[in-house]
Amino acid sequence: VNAWDDGGHLNLVVSSTAEGLYDLVLMDAQGKVMATRTSQVIANGTTTLRMDTQHIATGIYMVQLYNSANSMSRRVHLE
Repeated sequence: VNAWDDGGHLNLVVSSTAEGLYDLVLMDAQGKVMATRTSQVIANGTTTLRMDTQHIATGIYMVQLYNSANSMSRRVHLE
């Protein structure tokens, strides 16, 4: 998972060797859930996802993609 903020959206590029359905969660440093997007399709290869972050404060966050079989996470700085 590669993640970056473009000033209003969190952009995620996910590389995967298998297709799957994942839930996307953005959490603050204390583990509080700031935003969620359920049932995101991750394709075999590269998938790009975007999440609106205009109403989320600047700081360090954890983005996590997970389903019953796999979990991927990445720290990201929102500006």
